Amino acid sequence: MQSMLDLQMNTISGCAVVRVIGAVDGDADANTIAEAMRFVPIDDHLVVDLRQVERISPTAVHALTTALVHRLMAAETVVVSDRADVTLHLVLADADRLAPLVATVEQALQVIRSRSGADLSTVAADLIDPLGEVA
Repeated sequence: MQSMLDLQMNTISGCAVVRVIGAVDGDADANTIAEAMRFVPIDDHLVVDLRQVERISPTAVHALTTALVHRLMAAETVVVSDRADVTLHLVLADADRLAPLVATVEQALQVIRSRSGADLSTVAADLIDPLGEVA
């Protein structure tokens, strides 16, 4: 059975959003996501929205974390995941140590605004723990 992966790219509140939809199973899917992240200008803030990812392979998580390392050198990047299994894979790969991992795009935008110089007092409450529960 062929896996189906779809990407949507848009801008919300001045931040680029890459929304990943479907199963992220292997090298080809992982490379597609990494290429989409590289397509966004390096100095633009980025939200990687994984809320509609059905499953993610360790290969894809590795490619995502590698792409995060490159992005974070120049601009804020936040990963959005509200599925416990996807979030667990990200945490096991230490992706949450590279970029904030939150449950909604709105929280991601708030983190980016806060880290870009706005009020930092509400950021901690928006981050999710490894079990997907709001801190």
